[in-house]
Amino acid sequence: MSEPNPSKFSQFETLSWIAVIAGLFLVTMLPLGLYSTSSVLYLSCWALHILVQLGALCYVAVSIWRHVRLAGSFGLIALVLSLASIVAMALFASLPIIARDALLYHLAVPKLWLAAGAITEIPWHEWSYFPLLLSQGYAGFLNFGLEDVTQYYHLSFLLISAGVLANFLGTQLRSSRSALLGFLFLLSIPLSIKLASQPMADFGAALYFGIAVLTLLRYLEDERRSLLVLAALSLGLCLSTKYSACLAVVLLAGIFLIWAISSQRPMKKVGSEGLVLLFFASLVYLPWPLRNFYWTGNPMYPFLGSVFGGTDGLPFFSGLSPLEHRLLGYEESLLQFLLIPLRMLFFGEDGNPRQFAGVFSPFLLLAVASLSKLPKEHRRMVYVLAALVLSYWYISLFSFYALVRYQVLILLPLIVLACFGIERVSSLLSEQAGKGLQLFLLLAMALYGDWYIFAHAEKLELTEYLGTAQSKESYLSSRISEFETIEYVNAELPADARVYLLFTGNRFYYYERDVRGAYFSAKPIQEYLLSSESKALGVSDVAAALAERFNRDGITHLAIHNRRIHGVLGDSLDKQGKAVWNSFLGEQLQLVHQGRFVGIWKLKVAEPE
Repeated sequence: MSEPNPSKFSQFETLSWIAVIAGLFLVTMLPLGLYSTSSVLYLSCWALHILVQLGALCYVAVSIWRHVRLAGSFGLIALVLSLASIVAMALFASLPIIARDALLYHLAVPKLWLAAGAITEIPWHEWSYFPLLLSQGYAGFLNFGLEDVTQYYHLSFLLISAGVLANFLGTQLRSSRSALLGFLFLLSIPLSIKLASQPMADFGAALYFGIAVLTLLRYLEDERRSLLVLAALSLGLCLSTKYSACLAVVLLAGIFLIWAISSQRPMKKVGSEGLVLLFFASLVYLPWPLRNFYWTGNPMYPFLGSVFGGTDGLPFFSGLSPLEHRLLGYEESLLQFLLIPLRMLFFGEDGNPRQFAGVFSPFLLLAVASLSKLPKEHRRMVYVLAALVLSYWYISLFSFYALVRYQVLILLPLIVLACFGIERVSSLLSEQAGKGLQLFLLLAMALYGDWYIFAHAEKLELTEYLGTAQSKESYLSSRISEFETIEYVNAELPADARVYLLFTGNRFYYYERDVRGAYFSAKPIQEYLLSSESKALGVSDVAAALAERFNRDGITHLAIHNRRIHGVLGDSLDKQGKAVWNSFLGEQLQLVHQGRFVGIWKLKVAEPE
């Protein structure tokens, strides 16, 4: 059997179009959802999205099977190893949902939409203003009580991403072995294994950005207008999925503009290409900023308040820039900061922000080999990919926290570079030695992924949960410290209670009572106690005024994490402010429940009639 060859309309393009069409149905759900989340049109769009998404998965299976047949014994080994990784991720997806960001907004916000009957403004929930494309998909599952399917839904985006990657490599390198190597590569990276089985948005963004980048690379070789449209639609979908995509999209546009100018293309042609990209990307993305502008006057809310007027709703870093956060907070040197991309490949650690709160893969270092003695046919692609990866990686370090998860957007381009590097090294060896190297790397990547799978399964107590009759509630209680508070609030507080959460963790999704919270939940208290208005009153009067502020917002109870609130207020309040807080607890609140960490307090001024 012959190896795959580039064609006018490749498997990569077919799969990319299917994935993008599925995403466009999600976009359509936004304007429909502003009217109703239970209408026939809204739910029909969701159903069509799911059908096309399933079609993309089927196409991945068919195309990978074709590569397996072409690659012979290597293909069968790659298939078995890939299936083992997929099964492991599916088992992780069977666990109860504990991912904080999922409970904070990816699932919590669509749950609030459904409760309201439409996509309405939620002023107290800063994250509800984010572009939440995948949350439209989650809303459909939650509408039918299919919470347990949401984790598999996010996993589907990883599998489609792996299929897109494999078919691109198969076309560009004319090698099914390279296609399968890239497929397993993505599935064996620990970050993929962890994130894909959680109902998040990361691999939706990675898929759409990957399609955009790889399609534009194809456009460098085959200047078909349909490729530009596909790339533009993908960029719009990516922007609709995560705010962090803005940086990646701007960098990609800048790099291609530089390439266009340096290649001495006619400016009229460059302008035409730019307009196509801008028009179709904006067509897809604009509903989100228009919604925010209508609600707040700021299309990028809760960010860029200083630009559009108002204040930023999410002031990150507590006044420290990301660079200062590493240099001062973690006492790192400037050299250590600059080496973070390399350190991420070898020293990542789940749950430890100092060690980037995630695990990448040392095999990504193979991307460096792609820069050695480039064959002419790959030169432009490699230069563009390398510029994109390096610029995004470093600029993101100066813009966001240095977390591995924030690099997911460049994961597909990075793996393409690594596979180009493997192909380059293999080409310098004899045919037999080159194939041996590819097989060795395939096995090594799988073993690295399996090592993480076993460690992650032990950490999550996967076998214990699947092998016993442990209930979902029992598992959640053992994994989420806040869950005891959630159970009490849901079972014991009145149906009309409204609870303000102070440093409890904000797992909004599991609450069945009306709750309120914020990124910095103590900020309203701090601001009032430090204001000139409070300074003019006595301690008891300020405490009463603070209680009245909560009462005006309909708050009936406060859930307060004892240690965290005392630590934060102790560091930020003056002597009078601390006295007011103690008076507020003693005079305005009544303790009704004390758990291990969190106390539930009832506002005396808000007693029900």
